[in-house]
Parts: sequence; C-alpha cells; structure tokens
Amino acid sequence: MLAGPIYDSKPASLYATQDDTNTWNAIKDSTQTYGFGLDYIWIASWIDSGCVIQSTWDTTYTTPSVSLPGTKVLVWQYSKGCEGDITGFDCDLVNPAYESTLLSLLVNP
Repeated sequence: MLAGPIYDSKPASLYATQDDTNTWNAIKDSTQTYGFGLDYIWIASWIDSGCVIQSTWDTTYTTPSVSLPGTKVLVWQYSKGCEGDITGFDCDLVNPAYESTLLSLLVNP
C-alpha cells in the first residue's frame, strides 16, 4: 500500500503549438476523465519566422485551439529561427500576469 501521493508535487506544464488540437484535446480529456490537467502551458504561435520584435502579450496568439479551463499560459514562443533555423534561437515572451510565478519555478544552478 502506498502512503501519500505518487506524483511529483511540482506544477504540471507542457509546450505545444497553438493549433496542436490533438495535444490540447488529450489534455482536456485527461482533465475530464481522470482529473489530471495542466497548471501552465508554454505555447508556440509564431507571428513570423526569423527575428521579430514583440513586446506585448497578444491573446490572439496565446490561446490554445481547445479550451483548457484553469490552465494558465505562462510563456509564448512568438518567433522561431532568429539568426537561422539550425544555428539560431527562438524568441519568447513571459506572460506579464505570471512573471513572478515563472521566477518561482526556475531552479538556480
């Protein structure tokens, strides 16, 4: 017999693209069927490829294609392949409503 929870107590989170309906539906089904959902998501919804300057949060790009009540969007990847697809980097923006939450979840080396 197990004593106590059998899961990690850290918040559950996931990275996926905005239009990845298979993933979002799986999370929604998991929440409805088993009561297991996500606390946070990191959503990828690219305005453009390459270097793009984006300084404001835009819910047009940060809302998953499937409704996930109770799940908060923590980070938005708004551009991919800045300075090259292979050797470059992606650009992300932290949701201003959850900046302190993100900082509390980071682990210092």
